[in-house]
Amino acid sequence: MTRSNHISKVCVLGLMISLVFALSGGSAVAQTVTPGDDAGDQPGASSPLAAKEEMVRARLDRFRERVFDLRSKLADTEPENATKLQRALQRAGALGLSEQLNEIIEMLDDPAMLTGAVEKQDEWVQKAEQLLDILLARDVENPQREEEMDRLETYKKEVSKLLERQRGMRDQSAKASVLRRMKQQFEQFRARLDALSQRQGELHGTKAPPDGKDPSTDPGEKVEQQADAAREAGDLAEDMKHASESAPSQQADSPEAQSARRQAGSASEEVQKAEKAMEDAAQGLRADDNAQADKADRRAREALERARKEIERAIEELEAQSSTKGQAGDQQKVAEDTQGLSQRMRGGESQQGGEQQQGGGEQQGGQPQEGGESPQQQPQQQPQQQPPGLDNLDRAGEHMEDAAESLDKEEPEQATEEQERAIDALEQTQQELEEMLNQLRKEDRAEMLRGLEVRFRDLLGRQRGINAETDALAETGKANFTRADRLQASELGERQRAAADRADSAEHILDEEGTTIVFPRVVSQLSEDMQSVAARLSEAKIDALTQTMEGELVETLDQLLEAVKRMQQENEQQDGQQADSDQESPLLPTSAELKLLRSSQQRVNQRTAAIESMRGEEDAAAESLSEEMRVAAARQAECAEIARELHERKNQP
Repeated sequence: MTRSNHISKVCVLGLMISLVFALSGGSAVAQTVTPGDDAGDQPGASSPLAAKEEMVRARLDRFRERVFDLRSKLADTEPENATKLQRALQRAGALGLSEQLNEIIEMLDDPAMLTGAVEKQDEWVQKAEQLLDILLARDVENPQREEEMDRLETYKKEVSKLLERQRGMRDQSAKASVLRRMKQQFEQFRARLDALSQRQGELHGTKAPPDGKDPSTDPGEKVEQQADAAREAGDLAEDMKHASESAPSQQADSPEAQSARRQAGSASEEVQKAEKAMEDAAQGLRADDNAQADKADRRAREALERARKEIERAIEELEAQSSTKGQAGDQQKVAEDTQGLSQRMRGGESQQGGEQQQGGGEQQGGQPQEGGESPQQQPQQQPQQQPPGLDNLDRAGEHMEDAAESLDKEEPEQATEEQERAIDALEQTQQELEEMLNQLRKEDRAEMLRGLEVRFRDLLGRQRGINAETDALAETGKANFTRADRLQASELGERQRAAADRADSAEHILDEEGTTIVFPRVVSQLSEDMQSVAARLSEAKIDALTQTMEGELVETLDQLLEAVKRMQQENEQQDGQQADSDQESPLLPTSAELKLLRSSQQRVNQRTAAIESMRGEEDAAAESLSEEMRVAAARQAECAEIARELHERKNQP
């Protein structure tokens, strides 16, 4: 991420926080300021409430000005963020937020209309929160990145399939090459067997020499020639034995090669028998025992014939299995599919880009404009960039074509080299696609984390306000509550429920993200506790347990914010370390999740202590405390379950 992009996204985050402050300052004004307060130096305001409401309107005006200015600056460099800001501007105009604030200010000038003003403020806040939702929206309001990620994932899967097929083709060529080399080696064995059989026949007069000359009749020389033939047979047997034991690489091995090796082993045993028979023949000649020599000669020639049959069968099988002409067509099909993917990637890029531009124009023409803008002033969506890896994909296709040609020429070794080059090019294509996907995941995660940070900051500000007003009511004492105090407690309960609803939205984001165990469970606990506090406030149960639970809510939000900040830092520092993995790394590392789990356990302990301390109080209903203990027990069981899940994930292979 470039420095300019980082600064602009920080600016967007600042705008979100400004909007949160503006929203949180609206509906609380009429409940925290009484008609008797000093109006200060606010010009043109006839009441303190109207003066404070004008401050909210000024904040909204400044917010709109900053959004408009930043939107113009991002139109070229970050069209997605510019479009999001444009939607916020358009929505603000459609909702008429400025006009409604003017109405509220007029109502606050009239003490008789304070109740109506409070209702108007609540309505204004509900509408204005839609702007915050627009700025925080991820998937629905920002489809371009999701579409691009889906597109790249599809291409990556297709490249993976091509890789698998090409590796299969490479293995077939490698096997064919091995079988061809074995066939050549076995043909040499056959030639050596034929030569040895010819020589043996010449020595014993059963075969005429090729030159037509009679063999030597010198007994001593004949003995020496027979001994040489025996040594030659021993060398051949050893070479055959070595061939039977030497397996090629695992990827190039095959049932045909294994069968040929077994036949080489059988032939080696037969040649060893021939060697022994030749040695016996030499002894017979040396002893001038022609009968013994002739008998040993027959055994030698029979063993050599059996060995030749074994080698001949092996050659026939290797001949049938080593042809590569049939593989050439399959290799050509992989090359065509690779070229087809390249064309689709290029065509999909231009087609989708055109659709985006057309869709953008329709949207621009149909949306209301803020401040009299013309449709031409809206940010134009940029066409999608060329997918990564296309050059390497084209190079892979070229190598596949060359491999198919070599296979057609019965040149498996040359084909294997070209196939290796094709595999290398496909792997580089896959890596480039994964690097781009990692970058998009990083941006997507950064946007999600920014949204979570703003939500948690918003909730923290709301919760601290609720806690402060709860503490003030606690100082008054429930026994001294007036009707206004009870109404205020009820209103605090409604605000607490609204906060719980916003916590639910954060939980939904984390559930969809799906890589963490503790984080979404803690946010779920946060929402449940907010609902429990809301119920107690609505019933005016302003006691130590309520205050303890409210304090826990602030602690939880502080810890969640700390976890989000840590993940933002780690996300910025990531350098594509998961390029070789199809799985995303967890949103939070295990150490951070353990820290959240420990804090959750500590809150269970605090809650249990608070319940125990209330057992002796007169106004503490036993049934209510029993229910709170049941909730605490369920929370304790959940902590144990989370710990078990963390342990199982850590020990996964």
